[in-house]
Parts: sequence; structure tokens; C-alpha cells
Amino acid sequence: MKKARKINIGSYLLTFVLIILLALLTWSGYSWTLKTGLFGLEKIRITGNSIISESELHTIMGNLKQATLFDLNLVELSAKIEQHPYVAGARLSCRYPHQLSVEIMERKPIAMVNMDPLVLLDLEGIVLPMVPQAFEFQLPALSGFNPDQALYPIGEHVLSAKMKETVTILMEVHNHFPALYNELSEITLNQDDEYTLILTDHPTLINFGNSDVIKKIITLMAFYEALRGIKSLTDYAYLDLRYAKQIIVKEWS
Repeated sequence: MKKARKINIGSYLLTFVLIILLALLTWSGYSWTLKTGLFGLEKIRITGNSIISESELHTIMGNLKQATLFDLNLVELSAKIEQHPYVAGARLSCRYPHQLSVEIMERKPIAMVNMDPLVLLDLEGIVLPMVPQAFEFQLPALSGFNPDQALYPIGEHVLSAKMKETVTILMEVHNHFPALYNELSEITLNQDDEYTLILTDHPTLINFGNSDVIKKIITLMAFYEALRGIKSLTDYAYLDLRYAKQIIVKEWS
């Protein structure tokens, strides 16, 4: 028969006592920290924000005046901040002994939808509320689109299929043809779903029709490069790219 194993009660008791002592030591240290304010939150350093004010971010995070760095739930605070429509992401970290660092990644508007009330869009098609700072960006206006407010939920992706297509066009222009984006005053959509780009100078009209707009933008880029140093797009009153493999132009009279 197998012999019964002896239970070392002393060993278990010693382990239990050590756990209790460790817990008491941890609690004592935490209590002492609270009383002395050793790791009390004294400064919140916010970076990366240009549209959202610091006061607005402080309001979102709530009252943290009596908190210590150990009290902060960084995941919860990040989630709160990221609910703001202009926040693409937030990274929070503690800088001991007294500072909370908040790094904001803001959404940047690339166009203004001409509707009532005005809303903005970013490169991902996220709908942003209108803010005074938006006028500093000199954003192109988008006109002639479905103005149903239900299609533009704040903080979410735009729901209009035609507007989604327009965001893709804008992203292509913004990322690969910045000279054209910087000249853009307005993009209009007519009753035949034809896109017309209006440049700020004069103004020049560029008609892309209603199909293969991205391909036509690439064609326009090639035309622009061929003109470099000789003429600019704004030297023309009208450019028509509705027809395959050709550009019809009209100079100012």
C-alpha cells in the first residue's frame, strides 16, 4: 500500500502569513502615498491638439484634481477622449511622479459639405461637426449632393454612396495631386451625376463626367506635368475630360 503523504502545515502557514504581510505592506504603502501626495497628479500635458481645446479635453476626462497616478484608469480615459468626433486616437501615459501625458491624434477635415447645418469630412469619410477653425484650412466645398442629415451622422462614416465616391476622389487628389487640391474651391455634382471641379483662380471649371473619375484625374495629372513651366490649369477657363483619352480646353477670352 502507498504511504500517505505528510502535509507540512508549517510551510502552508508560513506562506499564508507572508501573503498577509505583503498585502498589508502594499496597502500601507498605498495609504502613505495618498497621505503624502507622493504620486499625486499635479500636471496634465496635452499634445497633438489644434482643433480641440485643452479645456474641452479636461472636461471630457473629468475632475482629476484629487487623483494619484495610481488611481488613473488610462484605458477608460482614452476611450472617453476617443468618443470625440475629432479624435482619431489618444495615447495616455503616466510620467512619474506627478504628470499625466495625453497625446491626441486629431482628424483633419478635407472638405465642407454645403448643407444646413454645414458638416465636414475627413479622408476616411468620417463626418465632423463644423468648428470655427475649419475656415483656417480653406477647404473645398461639396455642392449638389443629397442634403438629408440622416446620411451624415456626426462621428461616423458618411452614408451617402455618392459622397463616399467623392471622398475617394478627394483622397486621390489630396494624396497624389496636392497642387490641384490646394487650388480646389468647390466640387459640384449636377443632375446627371457629373463631377465638376472649380478652381479658386478666375475660376477654372474642370468637368470629369460621371464615370472613371480617378482615371481622368491621372490623365489630368499627366497634362499638368506636360504644362509645367509653360502654363497652369488656371490659364484655362474650362477643361473637359468627359471623353476617353482626350482633354478639351478653352482659354480665357
